[in-house]
Amino acid sequence: PPAWVAGLLGALWAVLWYGLVLLGFGVAPAFPPAVAAGGGLLLAAAPLVLLPRWAVHPAWRTGSTCAVLCGTMLGAMLVSFLGFVGALRMDLYFKIAIDLAAAGGMIALGRRVRSAVASPIGDAASQR
Repeated sequence: PPAWVAGLLGALWAVLWYGLVLLGFGVAPAFPPAVAAGGGLLLAAAPLVLLPRWAVHPAWRTGSTCAVLCGTMLGAMLVSFLGFVGALRMDLYFKIAIDLAAAGGMIALGRRVRSAVASPIGDAASQR
C-alpha cells in the first residue's frame, strides 16, 4: 500500500490493540473471552504476515517503513489519552509533553528519511 495507507493501518492496529488491552483489564466483563482471544491472535498475526510481504514489494521504500512506525506510535499515543480520563492534571501534562517530544522525534526522523531518499545515494529499496 502507499505509505500514508500503511501509516493509517498502523494507527488502526494500535487502537485495536489498545482495545484488546482494555478488555484484558476487565473494562467489559461480559465481552466473550473467545472473541477477545481470537481477535488478539488476529491482531498479533496481521503485522507478522502483512509487513514482510509489503516490505519485499518493489514499491516499498524506507518512507513506507517510517510511515508504518510513526502511524503505529501516533495511534498508540492518541488512543492512550483514554487512560488519562480523570487523571491528575500533572500526569496529563506530563503525557502531553512526552507525546509532543516523541512526535517531534518522529518528524525529525521523517525529515531525515526524506532527505536520505532524495540524496544521490538514494534509498536502498530503490536500488532493487
